[in-house]
Amino acid sequence: MFEFIVSHYLRECFRARTVARASELAERLNANRATLSRTMSQTLGRTLVSELRARQLDEAARLLRTTNLTVAEVAARSAFGDRTTFFRVFRAAFAMTPGEFRKAARERQQNTTLPARNRRLSS
Repeated sequence: MFEFIVSHYLRECFRARTVARASELAERLNANRATLSRTMSQTLGRTLVSELRARQLDEAARLLRTTNLTVAEVAARSAFGDRTTFFRVFRAAFAMTPGEFRKAARERQQNTTLPARNRRLSS
C-alpha cells in the first residue's frame, strides 16, 4: 500500500514538475509526518524521505539515460526542484555528476550494441 501511495504522489510531482516533500505527502494523507515515516520504516525497512529520494533518483537516472533533456529539466521532471539540490543528491548517490552519468550510460549502451568484432577494435 505504501508503495502505491508513494508512486502515485511522485507521478503527480513528476507530471507537475513540483518538488517532492515528505511533509506534503503526510499532509495529503492527514497523517503526522514522523508517524507516517516510522510506520513506513517498520513496514518497508526505509523511511519516507529515503523512499522518495530513491525513486526520484531512479527517475532522474532513467531520464538521463533515455532523453536529451538538459540537467535542469531532468532535475525538475524528477521532482528535485532546483539544480543545486539535484547535483548534490545525485553526486552523493552515484559518485558522479548527472552529466558524467549520462556520458557513461551512453558509452555503455554503445558498447553493448556494437558487434563483437567492432567492440574489440574500439577497446
